[in-house]
Amino acid sequence: MSPAAESPKKGEDHQGRFGWDCTAPVAAVQPDERSAASGITTVARSVGAATSPTLAGLCVAHPGTISVPFFMAGGVKILYNLLLYRAFVSHMPDSVRAP
Repeated sequence: MSPAAESPKKGEDHQGRFGWDCTAPVAAVQPDERSAASGITTVARSVGAATSPTLAGLCVAHPGTISVPFFMAGGVKILYNLLLYRAFVSHMPDSVRAP
């Protein structure tokens, strides 16, 4: 097998499984609503990606607040993961359900 064939696909980890962040919103909705759910989460991530450089630039401009963006990013990621866990902890994906 060639090295290119062995490398993970986009969105997959090194073991070939999709990560929790990628599939949780999509797994929680019906199959016909998955593209809409994916679009909404993509827009939310895009807004965050657009505003974060501005906020980080303001913090880095002042020597006393240079570490603030790192703590903010870590805190937001932890909060995001906890909210996803709380929202989907009781949800079983279709791929795991018995037929």
